[in-house]
Amino acid sequence: PEHSDNGLLRNVDNWYYNAKSRLRYKYQDGDWIRDTTEFRGQWGISQDDQGRLFYNYNWSQLHADLVPPNYLNRNPNHTASSGIDHGVAQDRRVFPIRATPAVNRGYIPGVLSEDQRLMEFTAACSPWIYRSSLFPSEYYGNAFVAEPAGNLVKRTVISETGLVLSGIDPHPGKEFLASTDERFRPSSFATGPDGALYIADMYRGLIQHGEYLTPYLREQTIGRGLEMPVHLGRIWKIVPRGKSSRTPPKLSQASNDDLITFLSDEDGWYRDMAQRLLIERDDKSVKEKLMSDPNSDELGRFHALWTLEGLDLLSTDFLLSTFENYSGLIQNAALRMLEPFAQKSTSTRSKIALAMQAAAAEATPQEALQLSLSSYVLESEMDESLLAVIFKNCGSDPLIRDAMMSSLAGREYDFLQRLWNSEDWKEKDQNKEIFLETLASAIIKMGDSKEIQGLLALADKEELGWKENILISGIS
Repeated sequence: PEHSDNGLLRNVDNWYYNAKSRLRYKYQDGDWIRDTTEFRGQWGISQDDQGRLFYNYNWSQLHADLVPPNYLNRNPNHTASSGIDHGVAQDRRVFPIRATPAVNRGYIPGVLSEDQRLMEFTAACSPWIYRSSLFPSEYYGNAFVAEPAGNLVKRTVISETGLVLSGIDPHPGKEFLASTDERFRPSSFATGPDGALYIADMYRGLIQHGEYLTPYLREQTIGRGLEMPVHLGRIWKIVPRGKSSRTPPKLSQASNDDLITFLSDEDGWYRDMAQRLLIERDDKSVKEKLMSDPNSDELGRFHALWTLEGLDLLSTDFLLSTFENYSGLIQNAALRMLEPFAQKSTSTRSKIALAMQAAAAEATPQEALQLSLSSYVLESEMDESLLAVIFKNCGSDPLIRDAMMSSLAGREYDFLQRLWNSEDWKEKDQNKEIFLETLASAIIKMGDSKEIQGLLALADKEELGWKENILISGIS
């Protein structure tokens, strides 16, 4: 099963995503829509409060997308260097509390320690972002990763610096959960409506596919009788000592007003489920309450927006007002939802362009990132003007540059000319050099002979400056 699509996570954007897959699905107007998306991970998928997707590979415990789906793969002339499949946790060490010789590559030096314990991840799976208030506050937003080959569960604390997520082990040398039982095989997680962390345990001595069973592993498992028994899988429930679990109400029986209140709940399970149920009920009478609920906090408004999107109740005027009157997470969500409206109407594009231009001057890196990603819907002149401002303010960030390139597909040459003649580009710096070379590489990859001749003409000077040297280097 691990070599097929798996996970089926309903993301905040109302699409279902899988690990080990390039497909996503959405249920709309009685039909399932299938769409392509970025390939993600190997086994298991999760999301944080902002809807960022987390996944992993058997050798690397935690990866994430730093941008919403289906943005950075739009430009065939440029391959993003960041933003998708970002390695959140670089530390691969694990700390079993028993000998773990039954590892498929245990015979390779460096896999097992001298006392036969697994040293690094080899079967990492099912990364899970814990979004509940039952555990102590420092656990909120942490990632839990299963390592069934080491009979353990790793906890990783995630922090955000600028646009980048990073994760650390809060207690190196001691895992969140480890077992002396060789058949303990954690393989999946869930957070319940009670706030508890649930762990699916395969409880098997042998967990390797037959076709990948090395002679070494056969000796370590079948040779010691570990292939049996089977059908003894179990579910573990983890709660803090001395703290009562939340008594869950039946959301399926809750009124629409109550579900709207749950969109602002402190626990992610309730926010996600309330959004899903409101959309599945398809009751359009919730529109005004979702648009104006005065009790919503930021996450409540965020989920209300995506609920309106799922119910097809959004309008240009409402989204523009939201974009102009909110910042950060809400502004970015409104901008994403404005894109299809901009694509349908020239006058709408003009209104959105003015709002985006006004926002760009004081945009935080997070806001500048979404402005860059969404700018592709604007007319070329406004798009290039906006991106020039964003580069001036945030061009030192590689992810911002990749976002800009994703929106410039097919128009790299026009934008390069604009920057070439700009007063801001007379003085060189490293970020300008990197971006100019990136633009030139994309133009060459596209292969338009007129544009390539244009690059040569720009570089054809007796006295070469820094820009000309970059172009000559890129062309050659």
